[in-house]
Amino acid sequence: MTVASLSQLFLCQVMKIMSKFSQNHEKTMIFYRKAYE
Repeated sequence: MTVASLSQLFLCQVMKIMSKFSQNHEKTMIFYRKAYE
């Protein structure tokens, strides 16, 4: 394992987590909007 491939792997994981989090955030925001209406 080189440093370059390790950092690329790390970036990939971060991107996956971020996209998962943002999707959940969107669902949560929609849920709250419906709850407040």
